[in-house]
Amino acid sequence: MSLVVYSPYSGAAVKIRNEDIGRSVKDPDGRIFYVVAKEEGQGCFAAKTRKGTPEDLALALSYEENAVINPETVHSKGIYDATGSKRKLNSGKLFVIVLLLICSTLMILGLIYGKGMWQKFDGKKTTPIQNQQKLKDNYDAENAIMPSLELPSSKVIPADESLE
Repeated sequence: MSLVVYSPYSGAAVKIRNEDIGRSVKDPDGRIFYVVAKEEGQGCFAAKTRKGTPEDLALALSYEENAVINPETVHSKGIYDATGSKRKLNSGKLFVIVLLLICSTLMILGLIYGKGMWQKFDGKKTTPIQNQQKLKDNYDAENAIMPSLELPSSKVIPADESLE
């Protein structure tokens, strides 16, 4: 539900939301004023300060009376809508949402249909015991280095030679 208050600067009618009571609002000229609830609890008025003063209340009441007496003069400019516009979904947010949907779909499909998905791609399924047997078969007793675990340096230096 929207309310109409009158700017304390120009007296222009400004349309606000119920949620704007106690907040700052801009009038058509871009000047900031505050929407303050009346002490009686019925309605609200525009004030230049956050808490409002009795002078602001008197000014707001005079603007309201003027609007009741001469509605065509007050509303001839139109009512300025300060409620704001709804935010649209921009392309960046849409891209992130689609990317998350694709990733989650792939993960679910991988869990359902990819039972051997974490095995080697050669198609041969091996167990840890078979892997250990392959390592024993490839063990080179002469150099005490496994070929599958080669060091980055290909040159082996005997203990009696210098590093030159």
